[in-house]
Amino acid sequence: MYVARQANPSALGDKPFIVLVSSRNADSAPSGVSEEAWKRLAEEKRQQKIGIAALSTNHELVFAQHSGYHI
Repeated sequence: MYVARQANPSALGDKPFIVLVSSRNADSAPSGVSEEAWKRLAEEKRQQKIGIAALSTNHELVFAQHSGYHI
């Protein structure tokens, strides 16, 4: 997917596209994973979701203020 997005970063053209992203921080880390690593992973996933919005030049990025981790 990364290579495809590099070749065509706006693959959806100008089709309307809404991306919902949770504003809530990640819950506590699962056993065997440090809190620091869990927070880094959660932030990486959040940034990926934000980056998906660029698939369309006609996008809206919505941060769900009162949602749980999974919207």
